[in-house]
Amino acid sequence: MSGVVPAKIAASFTTGETAALTVIARQVQRAGVCVLPIDAIAAQAGVERTTVQNALRQGRLLGLILVKERRIPGRPSLPNVVSIVSKEWTTWLKLGGGGFKKLSPTANQISTQGWKRKDCAGFGAPNGHQTGRQTPSGQRDRRP
Repeated sequence: MSGVVPAKIAASFTTGETAALTVIARQVQRAGVCVLPIDAIAAQAGVERTTVQNALRQGRLLGLILVKERRIPGRPSLPNVVSIVSKEWTTWLKLGGGGFKKLSPTANQISTQGWKRKDCAGFGAPNGHQTGRQTPSGQRDRRP
């Protein structure tokens, strides 16, 4: 396994719970903590709400995460603040765990340098005007 959840840690969870922990870990990578509501984590991970709750409970018991509940008496609670406290997991995230690759944009255009418009005019032309391939030098390639 390679992802934002190291294999040793992922082995203690079901596939769905690992998916939920992956969503949490990605948020921790971006912002330092995860403040997504349980329903949002479940939606992004593609699992049920109870699967996320089980993952949080098991992660707490194993000492991997810290969940701070933000209850407000008489009102709906604020989303929990989940932080990763496992040294192994935080090191994994700092080293770039998760296979992120920095990509730089490139021009997605085919270079036609060396080709002249008349050289390209016969490609696939009906009525048998030109057959074969043209090379940049104007020579015909006789291969079919």
